[in-house]
Amino acid sequence: MYTALNRLGFKTYHMLEAIKNPSRDLAFWSQGIDLKMAHQGSLHLPDSSPEKANGHSNGHASPDDDTTAILNGHTVTLKSSDPSLPPPYGRVEFDKLLGNFDATCDVPTALFIPDLLAAYPHALVILTVRTPRSWARSMSTSVGVVLGWRCWSYLRLFDRSFVAPWLRLAQTIGVYLGTMNWDDEARLVAAYEAHVAEVRRLVPPERLLVFGAGEAGGCGYAWEPLCRFLGVAVPEGEAYPRINDAEGFIDIHLMLRNIAMAKMVAQLAAPVVAAAALYLYTD
Repeated sequence: MYTALNRLGFKTYHMLEAIKNPSRDLAFWSQGIDLKMAHQGSLHLPDSSPEKANGHSNGHASPDDDTTAILNGHTVTLKSSDPSLPPPYGRVEFDKLLGNFDATCDVPTALFIPDLLAAYPHALVILTVRTPRSWARSMSTSVGVVLGWRCWSYLRLFDRSFVAPWLRLAQTIGVYLGTMNWDDEARLVAAYEAHVAEVRRLVPPERLLVFGAGEAGGCGYAWEPLCRFLGVAVPEGEAYPRINDAEGFIDIHLMLRNIAMAKMVAQLAAPVVAAAALYLYTD
Protein backbone atom coordinates (compact mmCIF):
# COMPACT_ATOMS: atom_id res chain seq x y z
CA MET A 1 0.00 0.00 0.00
CA TYR A 2 2.89 2.37 0.80
CA THR A 3 4.33 1.86 -2.68
CA ALA A 4 0.93 2.20 -4.35
CA LEU A 5 0.01 5.43 -2.55
CA ASN A 6 3.35 7.00 -3.35
CA ARG A 7 2.96 5.99 -7.00
CA LEU A 8 -0.41 7.78 -7.05
CA GLY A 9 1.24 10.98 -5.85
CA PHE A 10 0.52 10.82 -2.14
CA LYS A 11 3.26 11.62 0.35
CA THR A 12 2.85 8.71 2.75
CA TYR A 13 4.09 8.33 6.33
CA HIS A 14 5.32 4.81 7.05
CA MET A 15 7.54 3.11 9.63
CA LEU A 16 10.38 3.80 7.20
CA GLU A 17 10.05 7.50 8.06
CA ALA A 18 10.52 6.71 11.75
CA ILE A 19 13.62 4.67 10.92
CA LYS A 20 15.00 7.56 8.85
CA ASN A 21 14.38 10.01 11.71
CA PRO A 22 14.85 7.91 14.88
CA SER A 23 15.62 10.75 17.29
CA ARG A 24 12.48 12.60 16.19
CA ASP A 25 9.99 9.77 15.70
CA LEU A 26 10.69 6.65 17.74
CA ALA A 27 10.30 8.13 21.23
CA PHE A 28 7.32 10.18 20.01
CA TRP A 29 5.37 7.06 19.04
CA SER A 30 6.43 5.08 22.12
CA GLN A 31 5.15 7.85 24.36
CA GLY A 32 1.94 8.13 22.35
CA ILE A 33 1.19 4.42 22.82
CA ASP A 34 2.05 4.67 26.53
CA LEU A 35 -0.43 7.52 26.95
CA LYS A 36 -3.07 5.67 24.97
CA MET A 37 -2.78 2.61 27.19
CA ALA A 38 -2.66 4.71 30.35
CA HIS A 39 -5.98 6.33 29.49
CA GLN A 40 -7.43 2.93 28.62
CA GLY A 41 -6.44 1.68 32.06
CA SER A 42 -3.52 -0.56 31.13
CA LEU A 43 -0.22 1.25 31.24
CA HIS A 44 2.92 0.01 29.55
CA LEU A 45 5.77 -0.78 31.92
CA PRO A 46 8.86 0.40 30.03
CA ASP A 47 11.95 -1.73 30.14
CA SER A 48 14.84 -1.48 27.71
CA SER A 49 16.00 -5.05 28.26
CA PRO A 50 16.09 -7.13 25.07
CA GLU A 51 14.60 -10.08 26.97
CA LYS A 52 11.39 -8.13 27.49
CA ALA A 53 11.51 -6.82 23.95
CA ASN A 54 11.63 -10.43 22.79
CA GLY A 55 8.66 -11.67 24.72
CA HIS A 56 9.11 -12.21 28.46
CA SER A 57 6.76 -9.67 30.01
CA ASN A 58 3.12 -8.83 29.51
CA GLY A 59 3.79 -5.20 30.39
CA HIS A 60 0.29 -4.42 31.70
CA ALA A 61 -0.87 -3.13 35.04
CA SER A 62 -4.24 -2.98 36.69
CA PRO A 63 -5.89 0.44 36.32
CA ASP A 64 -6.09 0.56 40.12
CA ASP A 65 -2.38 0.02 40.59
CA ASP A 66 0.27 2.68 40.89
CA THR A 67 2.67 2.04 38.07
CA THR A 68 5.68 3.67 36.47
CA ALA A 69 6.04 5.05 33.00
CA ILE A 70 8.43 7.17 31.00
CA LEU A 71 6.74 10.33 29.79
CA ASN A 72 8.69 13.18 28.24
CA GLY A 73 11.89 11.44 29.25
CA HIS A 74 11.01 11.27 32.95
CA THR A 75 10.08 8.24 35.03
CA VAL A 76 6.83 9.00 36.85
CA THR A 77 4.27 7.14 38.93
CA LEU A 78 0.75 7.39 37.59
CA LYS A 79 -2.72 5.96 37.75
CA SER A 80 -4.97 6.00 34.74
CA SER A 81 -7.24 8.39 36.67
CA ASP A 82 -4.37 10.69 37.67
CA PRO A 83 -5.35 14.26 36.67
CA SER A 84 -1.70 15.05 35.92
CA LEU A 85 -1.64 12.46 33.14
CA PRO A 86 -1.23 14.23 29.78
CA PRO A 87 -4.11 13.71 27.35
CA PRO A 88 -3.81 11.17 24.53
CA TYR A 89 -2.36 12.40 21.28
CA GLY A 90 -4.67 14.60 19.22
CA ARG A 91 -4.47 16.86 16.18
CA VAL A 92 -1.73 19.07 17.63
CA GLU A 93 0.55 16.13 18.39
CA PHE A 94 -0.13 14.24 15.16
CA ASP A 95 0.47 17.34 13.04
CA LYS A 96 4.01 17.55 14.42
CA LEU A 97 4.96 14.44 12.43
CA LEU A 98 2.11 13.95 9.98
CA GLY A 99 1.32 17.53 9.03
CA ASN A 100 3.46 17.43 5.89
CA PHE A 101 2.08 14.07 4.73
CA ASP A 102 -1.04 13.23 2.70
CA ALA A 103 -1.47 9.67 3.97
CA THR A 104 -0.17 7.21 6.51
CA CYS A 105 0.04 3.43 6.71
CA ASP A 106 1.67 0.65 8.73
CA VAL A 107 2.56 0.75 12.40
CA PRO A 108 2.91 2.77 14.52
CA THR A 109 0.11 4.97 13.14
CA ALA A 110 -2.16 1.96 12.57
CA LEU A 111 -2.38 1.64 16.36
CA PHE A 112 -4.04 5.06 16.61
CA ILE A 113 -7.18 4.53 14.52
CA PRO A 114 -9.74 6.19 16.86
CA ASP A 115 -7.31 9.00 17.67
CA LEU A 116 -6.50 9.73 14.02
CA LEU A 117 -10.18 9.65 13.07
CA ALA A 118 -10.93 12.18 15.80
CA ALA A 119 -8.02 14.38 14.67
CA TYR A 120 -8.82 14.12 10.94
CA PRO A 121 -12.60 13.48 10.79
CA HIS A 122 -12.89 13.73 6.99
CA ALA A 123 -10.07 11.30 6.19
CA LEU A 124 -10.62 8.41 3.82
CA VAL A 125 -9.64 5.02 5.27
CA ILE A 126 -8.27 2.03 3.36
CA LEU A 127 -8.51 -1.16 5.40
CA THR A 128 -6.10 -3.71 3.92
CA VAL A 129 -7.22 -7.25 4.68
CA ARG A 130 -5.92 -10.77 4.35
CA THR A 131 -6.72 -13.99 6.17
CA PRO A 132 -5.84 -13.56 9.87
CA ARG A 133 -3.51 -16.55 9.95
CA SER A 134 -1.55 -15.36 6.92
CA TRP A 135 -1.07 -12.00 8.65
CA ALA A 136 0.11 -13.74 11.83
CA ARG A 137 2.57 -15.83 9.80
CA SER A 138 3.91 -12.72 8.07
CA MET A 139 4.53 -11.09 11.46
CA SER A 140 6.33 -14.19 12.69
CA THR A 141 8.54 -14.36 9.60
CA SER A 142 9.40 -10.66 9.62
CA VAL A 143 9.14 -8.92 13.00
CA GLY A 144 9.66 -12.18 14.85
CA VAL A 145 12.81 -13.00 12.91
CA VAL A 146 14.37 -9.56 13.35
CA LEU A 147 13.58 -9.27 17.07
CA GLY A 148 14.99 -12.77 17.52
CA TRP A 149 18.50 -11.65 16.59
CA ARG A 150 20.47 -11.88 19.83
CA CYS A 151 22.84 -9.10 18.77
CA TRP A 152 20.30 -6.43 19.80
CA SER A 153 21.06 -7.17 23.46
CA TYR A 154 24.51 -5.64 23.18
CA LEU A 155 24.05 -3.33 20.18
CA ARG A 156 21.55 -1.24 22.17
CA LEU A 157 24.37 -0.38 24.59
CA PHE A 158 26.46 1.12 21.79
CA ASP A 159 23.77 2.65 19.58
CA ARG A 160 21.59 4.93 21.70
CA SER A 161 20.46 6.93 18.69
CA PHE A 162 18.65 4.09 16.91
CA VAL A 163 18.79 0.61 18.43
CA ALA A 164 17.80 1.56 21.99
CA PRO A 165 14.70 3.64 21.05
CA TRP A 166 13.79 1.19 18.27
CA LEU A 167 13.75 -1.72 20.73
CA ARG A 168 11.67 0.36 23.12
CA LEU A 169 9.09 1.07 20.40
CA ALA A 170 9.04 -2.59 19.33
CA GLN A 171 8.39 -3.60 22.93
CA THR A 172 5.65 -0.99 23.30
CA ILE A 173 3.90 -2.18 20.15
CA GLY A 174 4.08 -5.77 21.36
CA VAL A 175 2.51 -4.85 24.68
CA TYR A 176 -0.25 -2.95 22.91
CA LEU A 177 -0.99 -5.94 20.66
CA GLY A 178 -1.16 -8.18 23.72
CA THR A 179 1.93 -10.30 23.09
CA MET A 180 5.65 -9.92 22.60
CA ASN A 181 5.95 -13.51 21.42
CA TRP A 182 5.75 -13.11 17.65
CA ASP A 183 5.17 -16.85 17.25
CA ASP A 184 1.98 -16.69 19.35
CA GLU A 185 -0.42 -17.15 16.46
CA ALA A 186 -3.57 -17.12 18.58
CA ARG A 187 -2.83 -13.73 20.14
CA LEU A 188 -1.69 -12.24 16.85
CA VAL A 189 -4.86 -13.44 15.12
CA ALA A 190 -6.94 -11.96 17.94
CA ALA A 191 -5.13 -8.61 17.62
CA TYR A 192 -5.64 -8.58 13.86
CA GLU A 193 -9.34 -9.42 14.10
CA ALA A 194 -9.86 -6.76 16.78
CA HIS A 195 -8.18 -4.15 14.57
CA VAL A 196 -10.33 -5.01 11.54
CA ALA A 197 -13.50 -4.97 13.64
CA GLU A 198 -12.57 -1.60 15.17
CA VAL A 199 -11.99 0.02 11.78
CA ARG A 200 -15.25 -1.34 10.38
CA ARG A 201 -17.12 -0.10 13.44
CA LEU A 202 -15.63 3.40 13.50
CA VAL A 203 -15.44 4.37 9.83
CA PRO A 204 -18.63 5.23 7.89
CA PRO A 205 -19.06 3.02 4.78
CA GLU A 206 -18.73 5.99 2.41
CA ARG A 207 -15.24 6.72 3.75
CA LEU A 208 -14.01 3.12 3.94
CA LEU A 209 -12.44 0.91 1.28
CA VAL A 210 -11.83 -2.71 2.27
CA PHE A 211 -8.87 -3.60 0.07
CA GLY A 212 -6.98 -6.83 -0.39
CA ALA A 213 -7.57 -10.55 -0.43
CA GLY A 214 -11.02 -11.49 -1.70
CA GLU A 215 -11.23 -14.46 0.69
CA ALA A 216 -10.86 -11.97 3.56
CA GLY A 217 -13.64 -9.73 2.27
CA GLY A 218 -11.48 -7.33 0.26
CA CYS A 219 -11.99 -6.05 -3.27
CA GLY A 220 -8.80 -7.68 -4.53
CA TYR A 221 -5.41 -6.13 -5.31
CA ALA A 222 -5.93 -3.78 -8.25
CA TRP A 223 -5.56 -0.12 -9.19
CA GLU A 224 -9.18 0.39 -10.23
CA PRO A 225 -11.01 0.18 -6.87
CA LEU A 226 -8.22 2.05 -5.09
CA CYS A 227 -8.07 4.89 -7.61
CA ARG A 228 -11.86 5.15 -7.82
CA PHE A 229 -12.04 5.47 -4.03
CA LEU A 230 -9.29 8.12 -3.93
CA GLY A 231 -10.54 10.00 -6.98
CA VAL A 232 -7.32 9.73 -8.96
CA ALA A 233 -6.42 8.35 -12.39
CA VAL A 234 -5.44 4.72 -12.84
CA PRO A 235 -1.76 4.35 -13.88
CA GLU A 236 -1.78 3.15 -17.47
CA GLY A 237 0.04 -0.03 -18.35
CA GLU A 238 1.19 -0.73 -14.78
CA ALA A 239 0.32 -3.73 -12.68
CA TYR A 240 -0.59 -3.09 -9.08
CA PRO A 241 2.65 -3.40 -7.04
CA ARG A 242 2.94 -6.64 -5.07
CA ILE A 243 5.98 -6.50 -2.81
CA ASN A 244 7.19 -9.11 -0.32
CA ASP A 245 7.02 -7.02 2.83
CA ALA A 246 8.63 -9.71 5.01
CA GLU A 247 11.75 -9.89 2.84
CA GLY A 248 11.97 -6.11 2.60
CA PHE A 249 11.57 -5.75 6.37
CA ILE A 250 14.39 -8.19 7.04
CA ASP A 251 16.68 -6.62 4.41
CA ILE A 252 16.23 -3.13 5.88
CA HIS A 253 16.96 -4.34 9.39
CA LEU A 254 19.99 -6.32 8.25
CA MET A 255 21.38 -3.04 6.95
CA LEU A 256 20.50 -1.23 10.19
CA ARG A 257 22.05 -4.04 12.22
CA ASN A 258 25.28 -3.81 10.23
CA ILE A 259 25.42 -0.05 10.76
CA ALA A 260 24.93 -0.54 14.50
CA MET A 261 27.65 -3.19 14.54
CA ALA A 262 30.03 -0.78 12.80
CA LYS A 263 29.29 1.82 15.49
CA MET A 264 29.98 -0.75 18.19
CA VAL A 265 33.28 -1.80 16.63
CA ALA A 266 34.35 1.84 16.29
CA GLN A 267 33.56 2.55 19.93
CA LEU A 268 35.36 -0.58 21.13
CA ALA A 269 38.35 0.03 18.90
CA ALA A 270 38.91 3.65 19.95
CA PRO A 271 40.31 2.86 23.44
CA VAL A 272 42.56 0.15 21.96
CA VAL A 273 43.95 2.55 19.36
CA ALA A 274 44.45 5.22 22.00
CA ALA A 275 46.26 2.78 24.29
CA ALA A 276 48.48 1.59 21.44
CA ALA A 277 49.32 5.17 20.50
CA LEU A 278 50.17 5.98 24.12
CA TYR A 279 52.36 2.89 24.35
CA LEU A 280 54.25 3.77 21.17
CA TYR A 281 54.61 7.38 22.25
CA THR A 282 56.05 6.48 25.66
CA ASP A 283 58.16 3.54 24.51
